Amino acid sequence: MKQSIGLAIVVFALGAFAADNATAQGMSWQVFAKPDKTLLACLSSELDKRQLKALSSGERPKNKKLRRAAGRAYKDCTQNTATDSASNSGGRNHRISFIDAHAHASAKSASGTLTSMESMGIERTITMPPPVAPGQNIRISEKDFVRAAQKHPDKFVYFGGGASLNKMVHQAAQSGKMPDSLRKKFTETAQDILDDGAKGFGEITALHLSLRKNHPYMGTPPDHPLFLLLSDIAGKAGVPIDFHMEAVLQDMPLPAEIAGRPNPDILSANIAAFERLMAHNRNTTIIWAHAGWGNTGQRTVELCRKLLEAHPNLFMSIKIEKKGRPKIRLLDRSGMLVSEWLELFTQFPDRFILGSDEKYDRDAKRAQKNTHGIRRLLDQLPPDLAQHIAHDNPKRLFGL
Repeated sequence: MKQSIGLAIVVFALGAFAADNATAQGMSWQVFAKPDKTLLACLSSELDKRQLKALSSGERPKNKKLRRAAGRAYKDCTQNTATDSASNSGGRNHRISFIDAHAHASAKSASGTLTSMESMGIERTITMPPPVAPGQNIRISEKDFVRAAQKHPDKFVYFGGGASLNKMVHQAAQSGKMPDSLRKKFTETAQDILDDGAKGFGEITALHLSLRKNHPYMGTPPDHPLFLLLSDIAGKAGVPIDFHMEAVLQDMPLPAEIAGRPNPDILSANIAAFERLMAHNRNTTIIWAHAGWGNTGQRTVELCRKLLEAHPNLFMSIKIEKKGRPKIRLLDRSGMLVSEWLELFTQFPDRFILGSDEKYDRDAKRAQKNTHGIRRLLDQLPPDLAQHIAHDNPKRLFGL
């Protein structure tokens, strides 16, 4: 394993050198001045608006980090195009495909989702409704996600509860009441979801921060009685729970970047309660979503390692998105895998899966912003580790 880590670090260094010397590999900086629509769509998912604006002059940037990021983005985008062309002409995609264990694709968006999955090398997608808050003015039907899996059973796997069970938990927490009738209704709703063919419950959340307009805040201790009840239901059925929770080690002020929204001024500590949830029923697999992303900055490699060591029923799905706190990202600003994360993956090769968190609509081009990052991650992992995370682990978890 140490040899694998050392080899990967050498590859990182070579990748950075290659990106900084992109023009030597046939790339002209003029390509960023007037990119075609396809290239622009891809570059927009790899680079932020500030970087694209700085590159729009078509001149070689003075900033070394920008040169590296631009070179790597161009390489990734042109490789994607070449791969698609080879596939369309009967060629073979040499890059590993993967199972996306966390995305939001309904029957209405199935066409665009399938197009995106094919172009990005996604073998299957675990689709689930996003977590819905009590009183949230949004129309999401869990049945739309059921229909996607029923219509395309070889491509979609359904998780349920994000728009129903999740709402019930937070309503109960807000009211402070837990009558037997609520527990009965909660249990019946969960059973209905399983009867619809769900392979798990999700997206369930204990702490969800509001990051934009119409994006809800939800905050309930992860050891709330209904979360514990759901754990027992899932354990009995033999299905996992996909769990979204920002990490808060101790009470902390809300980060300034997301102030002024429905979020509270102080975030309450939740890791001890999360551990109580995991310890409540060891037969229940908890998939803590979005490793490598977060807005509190506290879901560090150190915390992940501590929890994985203590809780054998804990798994984590990896999300790669430019938004979120930089110090906990898997990829650095130049797109290279952070060595601490590689060490963690190597230490727990059977406990990680991939979850893009893509929000699909009918337009396939708008739904690849996070998947490009996953592709970049897989390209940097040792082959055996990539196989575990991309295929073996999700197949075992979901019985595929």
